Amino acid sequence: MKNQYFGDRRDYFKYGLLEALAEGVPGIGRLTCIWMQTPNVFNGDGQRPFVANASFNRLAAFLTECRSRGTRDIRVMRDYFGGRAYAYYPYGANPDEIFAMGRRAAYFDRVPDEALTDAIVFFDPDNGLEPASAVSAAHLRYEELRSVFIRMDRSSIAVVYQHLPRVRADLFWPAVASRVARHLGTPVTYVTDRDVSFYVIPRMVGALPTIRDILDRVVETGLARRADAWAPPLQ
Repeated sequence: MKNQYFGDRRDYFKYGLLEALAEGVPGIGRLTCIWMQTPNVFNGDGQRPFVANASFNRLAAFLTECRSRGTRDIRVMRDYFGGRAYAYYPYGANPDEIFAMGRRAAYFDRVPDEALTDAIVFFDPDNGLEPASAVSAAHLRYEELRSVFIRMDRSSIAVVYQHLPRVRADLFWPAVASRVARHLGTPVTYVTDRDVSFYVIPRMVGALPTIRDILDRVVETGLARRADAWAPPLQ
């Protein structure tokens, strides 16, 4: 992720979904955000405004205030998530924790075990999961996702950001779901809005109905456009 994206339309969707999951899944005691932070670039990315959603008014007000002050920095999310029934743990949010190709394995290895217990564990690469072509710092490798996923306890749930490349969405979203299911050996569900999707993968398959209900409610609020059925693991 880049700080220049802070508070845009995709960010609003992201934090609204994470908030809904952390508050809606029984037994969740922590929201862990694994920021794969990369430097800002000089382009127009991150300028797409969001439309405030009645179910997420507090989030809308917070992001709007931050942007009006010129504060586009993920570190301020400590203020938003402070005082909740669940703890907020940001990993890799400081300016000196830039995600780089040469330090990838160590970066994921250093995620503390306690951050992976009773937690929503969110991965935020710039683009999403690794493509068939060259992998960059903008991508999360499947083996990296798996290395953290297998350390998570059975109550925890992984969430992964995925941007839509220039391909058909109706083919791309389920294809990625199938690849995630194959690499992790477990079902996955996801929720989409325009050009972004979030893949939601619980460690315990029994949590899927609850997760799906939450995703459906997020769609009903209008924050997202569609929640799709999970792909079964490929045998």
